[in-house]
Formats: sequence, C-alpha cells, structure tokens
Amino acid sequence: MSNSSFKIIIFSLIFAFFLIGCDQLKEGPIEKTIYLLPQLHGKDIHSIELKAKEGHSLLVRKKNQWWLSDPTNFPADSSVIGAFLQNLKDAELGKKLDINAADYKIINVDDSSGLKVKINYDKNKSIKLVFGRIDIPRNSDQNTIAGVAMIARRYIRIIDKTDSVYLAPISLIDLSSSPSLWANDNFIRIPSFKRVIIKDNDKEIYDISRDYMYGPLLYNNKNEKLAANTFSCFEDFLKGGQFMGLAQHNEALSPGDTHHRYHLYIYDFLGLEYAFQFGIPILPTDSERSRQAMQANFIHDGLANKKVPFTMHLKIKNEKPKLDSTARTLREYNIEISKKITNRLIYLNHENYVCLSKFINKGIAG
Repeated sequence: MSNSSFKIIIFSLIFAFFLIGCDQLKEGPIEKTIYLLPQLHGKDIHSIELKAKEGHSLLVRKKNQWWLSDPTNFPADSSVIGAFLQNLKDAELGKKLDINAADYKIINVDDSSGLKVKINYDKNKSIKLVFGRIDIPRNSDQNTIAGVAMIARRYIRIIDKTDSVYLAPISLIDLSSSPSLWANDNFIRIPSFKRVIIKDNDKEIYDISRDYMYGPLLYNNKNEKLAANTFSCFEDFLKGGQFMGLAQHNEALSPGDTHHRYHLYIYDFLGLEYAFQFGIPILPTDSERSRQAMQANFIHDGLANKKVPFTMHLKIKNEKPKLDSTARTLREYNIEISKKITNRLIYLNHENYVCLSKFINKGIAG
C-alpha cells in the first residue's frame, strides 16, 4: 500500500463512526447535527499553518493546487489535505469542557505542548485550533479490529470569537506538523532497470545489467547471474513510485556520513540515467513511534521504521529509444518528477534499502 493511500485511510477511518449503532435506530424526530466547525462549511480555504515541537508546515493554495510553501517549497499532497479538511468539516461538536486555562497543559491544548493549526479562509478570516491529547474510552466495548481510530476522541481547543475546549469524536491520529505528512510523495517509477553501476567514490565495485525487462541480472564481463531477489526490496521501491518523506529545502547529506561516498547509477529501458547518493539510516523519533503505535490495526503493525536519506538527479541521454505510447508517457512523467526532486534530500523506508546496503557492503568487504 502506498504512503499517500495509507495516510488517506488513516484520516478517513473517522467516517466509521457514522456506521456505529445503525442496527439500533430510534424512533422519533431526527436531531439536527451540531458540527464542531460550522464556520468552515462552504468556505474558500486558502492556507493552513501547523506548528508543534516536530516543526512546522505552511500549506498554501495557488491556482487550485496546494503547495507546501514552508519549510520545503514543494508541491503538497492535495488528497491528504482534502481528507483532513473534510474530516474537520464533518466532525460533530462533542462535549464542551469546563476547564481553566491553567489546566490546558494536562490535556495538551496549551500553546507549548499542543499542535497548533491556523486555517485561513475567505478573504481575511481565520480560525485557530490546538489539537491536544488523544483519548481512548476505557470502558468501550467497540470492536477495535480497525484500530483505535474507530473509538478514539481528541481534545481540541477552538480559538475563534471565544476560547473553548471540546472532547470531540474525531481522532486524526496521523495528524502532524511535519512536512513529510503533507508533501506530495510521488517519485519516479522504474518497473525494471536495465543496468546498475555502484561506485565507492570513483572506484567501481559493481556493474550489473539485464538484457530485457524483468530478466535475470548478470555481472557484466562475467558469465555469472546474481542470486534471485538480490535487489528485490529496492526494486519494490522503484516500482512503487513513492518516497517516504521530504527534508527541508536547505538540508543536505552530511559530508561525514560513512555512506556518503557510495554512488548508485541506474539506467532504465526508457533511455534515462539516475544518480543516487545515500546517507546513514535515521531512527524514528519518539513522536513518530507514538503515532505509528496508535495506528496499529489489521493492516498495519504499528511499528515506526527507520528512514534513509538520499538525493537523486537525472541525466537525459541524447539518443531516444523507440518507445510505445505507454513507455513515452512514463518517460515524460519521470522527467517531470525528477525536475521537482533533483538534489533535494528525501527519504525511503529502510526496509526498501536493507538489501541494497548488504550488497554494497559485501562488495566493499570483498
């Protein structure tokens, strides 16, 4: 499952609340739904700002397209933003709490520990929200096979004409101020690479190729095949066409990284060449571990994985191979995506890198 699709699933799980209790319909007049944020209904939302200890993200809509303006200056994932806003608009009011401002910190809706969100809409209107602690009812008898998002509630402080705190029937478990959640994570797609050259600085340690798409990999200048699935985890990443996260626009690989000297050159069957450079794997933060644990369900183990920083840039060859219409479309897509991410620091899941790392280290040791 892709990162983008999974994020949308997490945001959308809240809709399951409307299905609970459908088998016990009560007679009588239908009560009017009271929404948590009715002021957002039918409004033209043009920017969203999120701030927390993890960092901040400024989302701006430009010409009907969402953009992660700060701190990455990168296209945003409109589907994730749309799901987030729809969940806010559909959220019911919940329980209003009678709580003193001095006690805000207990439920993490104070300015220092909460996740602050400012939504700007229409011309000069805005509303401020502080997302606090997630609450899981202790005595809930609901089946949680789909995860705690089905039953979790969240403390939300609304700063508008008043300053009020609600325990709302909405969890938004994956909500984060980190740019990685909001960035458009589309990556190049290479269904099957043609050739791979791996260098340690300028010293070539591997030169591998295949004669046709999905064919066996061979060591060049050797009559020897590679073991099956040698690059399977990394090839899954190239086929999937999505990266794990995006760093800020001024971040780069550290010259001190022990992995920094390794260069990977990939040639595809579309006449394109890609140069990769990898950094040291990074452990997940405490907040990432906590969020992933809360997302555990029948399709997700709730474990946060390490991520590997890398850069990539594209080299277009002068000669163009003869391609059918599908291949030409993919070639144009990969060129366009490469322009957006060239020399930007991005991440891939460590699980998609471990087989490549083992292979490189084997070559270095050998």
